[in-house]
Amino acid sequence: MATTLASALKQWEAAKNDGASAKEADTIKLCAVQPPIAKLDPKILSTLSSCQTLSLSTNVIDKLPSLSGMASLRILSVGRNNLKKVEKLDDVAATLEQLWMSYNLIDKLNLLADAYGVHHEVEHKLKEGLLPVVLQKIYRLYETTVLGGSWADK
Repeated sequence: MATTLASALKQWEAAKNDGASAKEADTIKLCAVQPPIAKLDPKILSTLSSCQTLSLSTNVIDKLPSLSGMASLRILSVGRNNLKKVEKLDDVAATLEQLWMSYNLIDKLNLLADAYGVHHEVEHKLKEGLLPVVLQKIYRLYETTVLGGSWADK
């Protein structure tokens, strides 16, 4: 049985002891929740408008929903989950600066591969401002452990 996002946020609020609500928090860390979070509810995520850092690492999340309403999000950490694709980041394109997504089941980073092909040039392209709109603010992109080969093979 998995923990729902709503339940994980309630547990996080109870553990904070300073009375802060998730809706007002700028940093929310839901890493290694037990039992793990499997699904993210976009309606609940949309209430986290003040959140600048959202850490969801070490769960069993297999899909990113729309992040609509998370207008302040700068850092998204989804490493060590079951993600197969990274998509639906358009709603945070104007603010997202860091995307941590290592150790997932991603076999192709569609946001970069389709438009630019060669993955080992990602850092150069970031510096030159040559990435698609969805990644314009990103200055730190972490992805390792690509299944089925290396980035150069994709």
